[in-house]
Amino acid sequence: MFVYKQYTLDANKETRLSLQTIYGMGWHKSILICAKMGLSFPFLFRNLNNYNLQLLSFILDFFT
Repeated sequence: MFVYKQYTLDANKETRLSLQTIYGMGWHKSILICAKMGLSFPFLFRNLNNYNLQLLSFILDFFT
């Protein structure tokens, strides 16, 4: 489980689907974020390491 601002991102879902639970984050933005991080399609959220989580937090601050 990863908490970003007031949103809880589910660790058992695919990364793009988990990012889409954030308000204002749609299908297109979630694809762009995963492309910036270099993540492929069936990449589960629970497989992210600490570096990727910090990078994700930085990118989410930029996009939202």
